[in-house]
Amino acid sequence: MTDILVAVPEPAYIGDDNLIPTPCVVHPEQVREFPSADELEEKLWRRLYRWEDEIGLSYRGDLSGAPGWKAGGWPAPFTFREPDEEDERRCPTCQAPTSPLLTVPSGEWDGESGSWRPAGDEPEADAPPYPGNVNPTQVTVSRGYTLQFYGCTGDPRHLPVTVTQ
Repeated sequence: MTDILVAVPEPAYIGDDNLIPTPCVVHPEQVREFPSADELEEKLWRRLYRWEDEIGLSYRGDLSGAPGWKAGGWPAPFTFREPDEEDERRCPTCQAPTSPLLTVPSGEWDGESGSWRPAGDEPEADAPPYPGNVNPTQVTVSRGYTLQFYGCTGDPRHLPVTVTQ
């Protein structure tokens, strides 16, 4: 990169406004997330669900699979796959497992609980409560889903695997 653009150029064609991010400031932050219950052994996730009743948190909503745009992290649970269906996250070139590279969701965090609210994104005292799912970029993936990119663990030169769910 040599020169910084003063103004962002407009694309020649915009077919769908839902695919163009709304200009916003990015403040990356590192968060600790845990794997989804789908990634755990049944005995452990049963213990977790008993434990969440004791502490008043939701493992799925408050501790695992951080929502929002993210690099790396734990993969989102597969919601559209049948139990006996093959894992579409495997590298199609060599069948090696893949690992999450980038997640692009249609929303950032649940405005109701606020457990994944970004630092410095607190509502004003006199502002109305946040509506359901906060979406500052205004990007909508395939009617409100999430687009995930996975990289091959066997050979990083292989094309990434994409999954929309």
